[in-house]
Amino acid sequence: MNKYKNIQLTDKFDKANCITHSGKFHVDDVISTIFLSKIMDSVVLMRIATTENRTLNDKIVYDIGLRRI
Repeated sequence: MNKYKNIQLTDKFDKANCITHSGKFHVDDVISTIFLSKIMDSVVLMRIATTENRTLNDKIVYDIGLRRI
């Protein structure tokens, strides 16, 4: 049984409601994503290097860092 079936990954920015970095997925990223899945009906996660030049309305951005890639 998949306890976290309300978490999905996407490569479509307009479909994502949560954004995190595209580097190595660490424990803090996993815990943050699981926590969000417990308080949200659905987590549609996109992993990207930067949010620069993106409109972030209605998106939760976490652990994105300030690096410029």
